[in-house]
Amino acid sequence: MKLKILLILTLLLLVNCASKNAKRSEWWREGGYAVQNQYVGVGILSLEQKDSYESARKDAVNKIVNEIGVRIKSEFLESVEEKDKSLEVYTKSMTQAEGTAFIEGLTITDKHIEKINKNEETLYRVYVLLKIPPGEIKRARERRRKYELKMFDKAQKKVDNARETQSRDPYTAKLELRTAVRMLTGIENENGKALKTEIQALLESIERTENPMVKLDNLESSSIIMEKNPSIVDIYGNDYKPSILNLKDRIKIKVFVKEPAYLYIMSYDLSTNEPRLLFPNKFEKNNLIKDEVIYPENSCFTVEPPGGSNTIYIIVSKDKVAIPTFGRQDYVTFTDSELWDFIYNLETVQFDIQKVDFYING
Repeated sequence: MKLKILLILTLLLLVNCASKNAKRSEWWREGGYAVQNQYVGVGILSLEQKDSYESARKDAVNKIVNEIGVRIKSEFLESVEEKDKSLEVYTKSMTQAEGTAFIEGLTITDKHIEKINKNEETLYRVYVLLKIPPGEIKRARERRRKYELKMFDKAQKKVDNARETQSRDPYTAKLELRTAVRMLTGIENENGKALKTEIQALLESIERTENPMVKLDNLESSSIIMEKNPSIVDIYGNDYKPSILNLKDRIKIKVFVKEPAYLYIMSYDLSTNEPRLLFPNKFEKNNLIKDEVIYPENSCFTVEPPGGSNTIYIIVSKDKVAIPTFGRQDYVTFTDSELWDFIYNLETVQFDIQKVDFYING
C-alpha cells in the first residue's frame, strides 16, 4: 500500500515537472511569463535579427520600468548594453541629461527567435526573457525617490529665480519656469502638484506683460508655409532626439518650406538676455529659400553657456520684412523697440512661425 502511494506521488511529481518544463519551454507565448521578477520582451518584426533583438531587450526593460513605477518613458532610455548575459541600462533625464542607472543587475535568462516568411522574405521576431534580482525593485524605487527630491529642489530654485526676475525680464523668467516644468516631469506627489500649480499661475501672469519676446513667443501663424516642423541637427544633418544639447555641441537648423519664402532665424541670448537674429546676418543677407535649407550651410553653431531651457524661432514670410541694419555687429541684436517694429511688420504679411525648444546641459 505504501509502495503504491509512493508511486502515485512520484507520478504526480513527474507530471507537474513536465508541465512546468513545457510551460518554461514556451515562455514567449501568450505575451507573458508568470514568474516573479521575470519579464518577456517582444521585438519588432525585422529583416535583421539584431534589430529585433535590440527592440526586444528595450521592450522588456520598459515593462520592468512600468511595474516598479520609476516613470522613465521609453524615449529616455539612452542605451541598453549587454555584457555576457548581464544588462546595463542607462537612462537620460530630459532636464539634466544625467546618465543614471535606475535599474541594475538585469540578466537575460533566455531568448527565442521566430521566423516568418512574408512576400518571399524571411522576417525575424526575437523574444527575450529578462530577470531582475530580488530586492532590486525596492532599491530602484528608493533611487527614484531620491531623484524626485533632487529634481523638486532644483525646480523650486528655478521658480524662485523666476519670481525675482519676472518684473525686469519676464521672458527669462518664462524660460526658468519651462526648465522647472521639465524637472517636475513624472513627479506626481502632493509637493510636485502644488509646485506645478504655482508655475502655471506665474506663467499666466507673465503672458499678460507687454514684453516683445513674450509676444513673439505667443505669436500665431497667419499662413502655413513650412512643410515640416523645423529641427536642430548635427553637422551631418541628423536630428537631435531628444533636444538636449551639451556645451561645445556643433549644430545646424533644418527648415522645409512649401513655396519660396523669406527665412528669419531668431534666438534669445541667455548670457546677455537679448533677442538675436541669427539669419540673415552680415555675411549671408540673401534669406530667400525655395525648399529645404540647413543653416549655416558651410559652418555651424557651437553651443555655449549658460545652460537651461531655450528656444529658436523659425519665421518664414511670403514678403520680405524689414530688419535693423547690421552696423559693426555680425548679427542683429534687437532692442525692445526694434523687435516690436519687426513683429508689427511681420503681422502685415503672410507668415509662418515655429519654435524649436531645447535644453542646454551646462
